[in-house]
Order: sequence, then structure tokens, then C-alpha cells
Amino acid sequence: ALCYQVLGFSQADMLVQNEVWFSYMRRLIPPMFPGMAQLLRAFRAAGGHICVVSHSWASYIRRDYRSWGAPEPELIYDWSLPACFRKPSPWPLWEISRILGVAPREMLMVDDLQPGRSMARSAGEDFAAAGWAEAVPDVRLDMQTGGGVYCESVSQLANLLFSGQ
Repeated sequence: ALCYQVLGFSQADMLVQNEVWFSYMRRLIPPMFPGMAQLLRAFRAAGGHICVVSHSWASYIRRDYRSWGAPEPELIYDWSLPACFRKPSPWPLWEISRILGVAPREMLMVDDLQPGRSMARSAGEDFAAAGWAEAVPDVRLDMQTGGGVYCESVSQLANLLFSGQ
């Protein structure tokens, strides 16, 4: 949506954008936010499920999680899905709920952008904004005021996950 609706890309522009993005992702493993790998290990050890819904590709997601020493996600819903099943569609969250046997009210969507929040709302899930991941002031303000819990840091997310609230 960003490329087509906001930036006005044509289909030809998107082909170029995709090639640039894939070339970049093939050679770069992005850094993990400090404390996140430890949080994910603790969450998994406590019986939590880790799933990813992303506009990236599953192969890169798995590679990155392995390189960070984080537990590999159990389920990944990536860019290879038809557009109608990608974020912000709630379909991946419904599938996660069905496959893992976890009710939406027992799930938490953590994301740094509005499509994740929209997706969680549509699926009937709680939402936590990953405020530590966003530096754009307008996006930060939207995530702070748009609903859900706003976490300034990974440690605030850890407190949310392990506080039982």
C-alpha cells in the first residue's frame, strides 16, 4: 500500500523496488534490537508461541532469527502469500489461532506500524506497539495514540508479557 498508494508506484516501479529490496536483503542481516533475543528465548521457554507476519520473506526471517540466537518462529506468514492474505489482512492471525489452538484474546500482536495494529483489531487480538523500533515522529505519535499498549522499550514489552496482564 505504501508504494502504490502513497508513493504512486507503477507496476514497473514495483519490479525495480522488489529487486532493490531483495538484493539488499540477500547481503544484509539487520541487527536485533538489544534484549529481544533474550526476551524471545524466555518467552518460548515459558511456553509462549512466536509467530511472524511480515512483508519480508520466510527464508530471510529464519536466517535472521538464527543469526541473532533467537528461537525460530513456529509459523511465518510472508510476502509470498497472495496480497489478500498479507498484512494487514487478519487471515494470518486467524490461521495462527486455528493451527496453535490459541484464542485471539490470548494472543498479542507486536508491531511497529499501523498495518499490524489494524490487523490485530480485525482479528480481535490485543496489540502492543513496538515504540523502540520507530524513529519517524508522525508514525511514533500515531502508534502512541492509536490504541493498544505502547512499549517504549523491549524491557517494557517483557514486563507486559510476563506480568500476566
